Amino acid sequence: MTIALEQFQASCLDWINLVNRTGEELAIDQHGLLVAKLVPAPVSPPATLFGKLAEQTHVQGDIVSASGDPWEADA
Repeated sequence: MTIALEQFQASCLDWINLVNRTGEELAIDQHGLLVAKLVPAPVSPPATLFGKLAEQTHVQGDIVSASGDPWEADA
């Protein structure tokens, strides 16, 4: 969709919301020349902490079995 710069200036928030809602690009021209293009922002997946350190950690030895050392709580 293409609109005149004057139209965009008059209600820019409405145009931004329209582009965000529809995903359609908006070309803005002034006296027949393209001066700007409004495009929807890319959608990025929500950040999660799960698995962030998966490639930075290393398990060394057996982490499941008991070590055999007595605990203070056992005494």
